[in-house]
Amino acid sequence: MLATCPEVRGGGGNYGWVWADYPLRDESFIGVTIAGMSHMACAVDLVGIFLNMLALMVAAEHTFEPSPAKVLNIQLSTDAAAALLKKVDQRLDIGPRAFDDIREILRHEPATWHSSASEDGWTLSRFLRDYGGITTPQEYVKRVIDVYTPPQPDPDPLHPSSLSLPEAIDYLNLVWRSHARAPLVRIGRAEAAVKLALDCATADESESRISALCSILATMDVPDSENNKLIDLRSYIQKKLGPDAATRAVGAIDDLRAPFDVRVGRQHAGIDERAARGMSHLGMTIPVYDWEPRGSRSKRER
Repeated sequence: MLATCPEVRGGGGNYGWVWADYPLRDESFIGVTIAGMSHMACAVDLVGIFLNMLALMVAAEHTFEPSPAKVLNIQLSTDAAAALLKKVDQRLDIGPRAFDDIREILRHEPATWHSSASEDGWTLSRFLRDYGGITTPQEYVKRVIDVYTPPQPDPDPLHPSSLSLPEAIDYLNLVWRSHARAPLVRIGRAEAAVKLALDCATADESESRISALCSILATMDVPDSENNKLIDLRSYIQKKLGPDAATRAVGAIDDLRAPFDVRVGRQHAGIDERAARGMSHLGMTIPVYDWEPRGSRSKRER
């Protein structure tokens, strides 16, 4: 049930309708965030206290005057907060127990979890300045999403040019022809090479790209071999190159063998272990939730 709750992910951690200490156990305590309380009629007063408290903290951060002689922390005392909250709403019952609840709420909110709390008050964080002018829980949640998920720049193209991959294949064949007097790869269908230059965003597109790659690699012409498979190329390279160069080339050939494992494993039942081995070798997570390459490695590296 917790996994179905919406959340945003950022540098400070995940934020959604609830929070919990993981890993979950029978005795684990699960709390509701302001995002969750915004959907609960019984939490209107508590949400209002949070929004007023957030406004006070933002104001204190904005009015702080730093010293050129020494480092000063921005402080907001419990007494000052209680007095200011009372001015905002005379109905509020601000006592020691109320501030215990407030501290617990602030500890799990992105706007305030960088501010440290004590019995006497709070040491405020500069991150508060991103949360000014908020008056409703809906505005607060939207601000959290905006701060946590800023617009991402357009990704780099998969290839510098649409001709990059065909040119690379032609260059490979040129170099190989100077050694073996024949091209290494003979592409029977131009469509297969074109597919490899396209982006991949779905499982079907992934299978199409893998099949195209495997069909190209199946056309290799390995000298002194009748099967013309990657395993034959692996043995041939080991015989012809020195130890260091052979190690690098064999590693590259093993990378090319992994798509065959992925394709066979996805198209035929009973050999899931082989597919998992190929996906692991290529750095693909299992199960795959996003087929489009992104994250720490660029598309070109994928």
